[in-house]
Amino acid sequence: MSAPALFDLPAAAPSTAVPATFRRSGITVLSYGLGADSTAILLMFLTAPERYGLRADLSDLVVVHAVTGDVL
Repeated sequence: MSAPALFDLPAAAPSTAVPATFRRSGITVLSYGLGADSTAILLMFLTAPERYGLRADLSDLVVVHAVTGDVL
């Protein structure tokens, strides 16, 4: 028995979707919030990039920060 509905839904069509595949892009993105944790992570990346799977020249690291202009 199905639950009551406001309207009848069409029958589901057979799925032809391709399963999602995940592949490493080779880029590491750090969301830098200026807090203690993200600062510590950034410093670790900068001092020993190879240890964290980054290139020595950090060309595969993107640091993202948003300045919203909201000042308390």
